[in-house]
Amino acid sequence: MRIKTIKGYPVVNLADGALLGRVQDFMINPLEKKVEGLIVGEKGFLKGKSQQISFEQIYNIGKDVLIIKSEEQASPADTHTPLDEFKDYSFLGSSVVSSQGDYIAKVQDFTFSVQTGAIKELLLYDTPKRDKKDRNILLSIDGVLNLGKDYVIATLDYANYIREEHRTDQAE
Repeated sequence: MRIKTIKGYPVVNLADGALLGRVQDFMINPLEKKVEGLIVGEKGFLKGKSQQISFEQIYNIGKDVLIIKSEEQASPADTHTPLDEFKDYSFLGSSVVSSQGDYIAKVQDFTFSVQTGAIKELLLYDTPKRDKKDRNILLSIDGVLNLGKDYVIATLDYANYIREEHRTDQAE
C-alpha cells in the first residue's frame, strides 16, 4: 500500500467503533526501513490534539478506514514515547543517489507491508534519462543502503532493483 493513500484515513477503534481522528503522518524507522507508527489528529485536519499509535496497534488497513485494536495504548503526541525518535523523520522528497555519488531521482512516495510495516519500494520522480509519462518508476528497498533524512543512498547495483509499472490511480 502506498503511504500517501492512507493519509487522511479515518482511524476507528475496534472495541467500540469510535472515530479517533484521521491519519496525519507516519513515523518511519530509517534503520529498520519500516513504518513504526502513525500520528492521528482529532477528527478534522485542524492542528489540534494528536496522538501516536504504534504499528502493532493497527488491526487492519482497509480500502477506506484504518482500524486499531485499542485506544488504550495510544499516547498523546506531546508526551515522550519510544516512537518519539521517529516522529519528525521523513525522506519523502529526498534525492536518491548511488553509493558512487550519482544522482538517480527523488522520492515521491513509498509502499509498505500492511502486515509488518516494512517498506517495500520507493516511488521515484525526476528520473533523468527515463520517459515515464505513463509509467511509475519503483526502487525496491533491497536496492537501498540508507534512508537518510537528506539523501537516500542506493546500492552500487541499484539498477537491478528498479522496475517500471503502468501508472494507475489505484494504490498497491
